[in-house]
Amino acid sequence: MKKKIDPTTMKNEDIVKLLEDIKSYLDILFKAQTKLNNQIVSLRNDEDKLRCERDNRKIKKFYKSPKRFTEEQWLFILEAGNNISESQYRYSQTVMESLGFSAFGYHQDTNQKILGISEYRKNKKLPANFELFKAYVKPVTVTDRMQGRETGIRITVTGLCEDETSVIYVKKDGGVTLYISRYDEKKQFQSFQHFIHWLDTKYQAKDD
Repeated sequence: MKKKIDPTTMKNEDIVKLLEDIKSYLDILFKAQTKLNNQIVSLRNDEDKLRCERDNRKIKKFYKSPKRFTEEQWLFILEAGNNISESQYRYSQTVMESLGFSAFGYHQDTNQKILGISEYRKNKKLPANFELFKAYVKPVTVTDRMQGRETGIRITVTGLCEDETSVIYVKKDGGVTLYISRYDEKKQFQSFQHFIHWLDTKYQAKDD
């Protein structure tokens, strides 16, 4: 254990000497730290390259149509977090956007993407597309002071409220709960398809 010092009890020459010793020791430590950091950066770069190559080979085996994806492939696409490769990130983003869903950030408790629906998307195929991967999206539980506690597949929805991003929860029984904002009463829908129909009607009314 490092011995504590009390400068108030030390002579001037002892203070000067100890300062010199500390500086010399810090110089050694900083050099070692720089070397260690360089090694970490190099290993991280190698790790990234290996992950990308591994995932590129995996992606080449995917069918072009998401309708033929396996459970393992969907879990690969939905996965998110700091440990996925750039190849996995870019490919999964492309797939989700082709299905009409945005994907940004991730839920830390599931390590899966935060899904979203944007108002400029064509929504007619969303229910069918959602069914392709719905079974592989892990539900989350969110507790909010205003909205209370909800559990389900959480999907953000833009364009319904000027000041906030709206959110839906797709429940285990297939029903949907919508929060347009923290202050609006929640809306209930029988299914995701019913919600999308309501969403289409809402956007059409805005365009009229």
